Amino acid sequence: MRPDDLDAVIAIDHQAAGCDRGRLLKMLADAGRIHVLLREGAVAGYAVSRLFGQGYVVGPVVADDLAGARQLIEAALSCLQGCFVRIDTAAVEKLSPWLAEIGLAQVGNALTMVKGDMPPTGRARIFALASQSFN
Repeated sequence: MRPDDLDAVIAIDHQAAGCDRGRLLKMLADAGRIHVLLREGAVAGYAVSRLFGQGYVVGPVVADDLAGARQLIEAALSCLQGCFVRIDTAAVEKLSPWLAEIGLAQVGNALTMVKGDMPPTGRARIFALASQSFN
C-alpha cells in the first residue's frame, strides 16, 4: 500500500463493516503492513498482516469477492514464508477449505459477535477478522 491509499482503504472498509473503523485501520497500518487489491487503478480490497502472539496475523481482509480475498491473503503470506501465521475468518465466509488446502489448518472455532445491525453498504465484505476480539 502506498500512503495515499489509506483513505481508499478506510472507505472500502466502511462499506464492508457498515461503520467507520478509520482509527483502527490507521493503528493497524502503523503496526503492520497493508496489501491492496487494485481493479482498474482503484482500491478494491485490502489485507493487513502484523506481528501477533506467536507469529503473525493476517486480518482484516476485505474484498469485493472471494477471489480477491484469496489474492490478498496470498500476497500477505508471500512475505511470511516459514512464519507462524493465524487467520481468523467469519464462519459465513468460505475461506476455510481453501486455507486448509494451502496449509493453514483450522485449530479452533470462535463466535463472531456483533452489537446492533451494521449491514454492508457496498460490494465489499469482510473475509478475515482483525482479531477474535473485534471484527
